[in-house]
Amino acid sequence: MPCTADRTFAVFLNIDDLLTRDGSSGTGLDYRSPMPRPPRFVAPSTVYHVIVRCNNKEHLFKTPKDFESLLCVLAHYKNKHGFKLFGYCIMNTHAHLVIQTPDDDGVTISRIMHDVASLYARDYNSRHGRVGHFFGERFKSPIVEDDSYGIALLRYIAQNPVRAGMVAHARDHAWSSYRVYEAGEPNVFVDLLPSFEGLARTKQRAALMFAALVEGELVKQDDGWTRNRVLGTEQFVKKILGWTGKSASAPPL
Repeated sequence: MPCTADRTFAVFLNIDDLLTRDGSSGTGLDYRSPMPRPPRFVAPSTVYHVIVRCNNKEHLFKTPKDFESLLCVLAHYKNKHGFKLFGYCIMNTHAHLVIQTPDDDGVTISRIMHDVASLYARDYNSRHGRVGHFFGERFKSPIVEDDSYGIALLRYIAQNPVRAGMVAHARDHAWSSYRVYEAGEPNVFVDLLPSFEGLARTKQRAALMFAALVEGELVKQDDGWTRNRVLGTEQFVKKILGWTGKSASAPPL
């Protein structure tokens, strides 16, 4: 099937063929753990900051097709499950995704990521003659309120390549959704965060405001964005924690 992000590239994946394989070349996420894990909080129409890392933190995203194929797999399951992808940043060892689950109790963030990880592992291992898991540890998924916190999260993930010293400016990293927001670049994978459009009366003005945030002071690594279970206003955090009975500062599920 053709999978086109914008006019800069196109990649072709035989999704049907990958889905019918027995999965022996890899199952995506490695859930092995010496300790039992707490259940993940799930609810329809919830925004998550998903952080998923390569097995053993290896540099497995290497070629342009490695990056493109992950976007194509995300697009496939977006169409199937109906979730929204508000932003992404794919690095060599891990990926950040901002996903809103659909209004469907049966489509949880765990189901989405299981499907994405499994299909991507089959594609990657097939292309690289590799076996085993691609993503090595249980993904993190802090819950984020879609308002100023959603905007701040998009800034955080857009700055990731700059913090890592890969590029001087966020716009120079090809495998990020930043230019969708900063320059209005066409990208069929990305849904605009609702609060972005609420920044200003026009998208052009909102883009300028967002660019000023991203090109300004760098947010520190893990500045609460991966440590906390819930990110939002006090009222929002209390509501979510009331449902889960968890601490806001506990390790993310």
